[in-house]
Amino acid sequence: MKKHCLSASQSVNQFHRLFSPVSSSDIPLNQQNLLFWMATDLTPKTPTSLAKEMHVTKAAITKASGPLIDRGLLDKQPDPDDYRSFKLVLSEAGQDAVEDLGPEYMENLKRLYNELGEKKYLRLIKLLSQATGVAVEE
Repeated sequence: MKKHCLSASQSVNQFHRLFSPVSSSDIPLNQQNLLFWMATDLTPKTPTSLAKEMHVTKAAITKASGPLIDRGLLDKQPDPDDYRSFKLVLSEAGQDAVEDLGPEYMENLKRLYNELGEKKYLRLIKLLSQATGVAVEE
């Protein structure tokens, strides 16, 4: 394996560690990410559609959403068009959690935006999204 590949892997791991979960919360980062994603669009979504939007597997959505449903932060709504399916929606308690966690959760992203500037920041987000899409493809 070439050193530049290992260096890239190290950079990705370091970058990921910088975006740790909100320290004052007992909600793991994957669940925090799902809450914030749900808060950007309050339209109920199926786990499959969320997985596609977030560039993760459906299993990752299932794993993250279960504890959030148990805590009352997400609600599970039966899909009226398909009785076998359901949609997730952010509950009122979930909206409150997002408001409480928001400032600390967004701190690193704001710092990154301010340091890189809008053009580089948007390019980074696009590249990260593309790379994640490649890694998640089945």
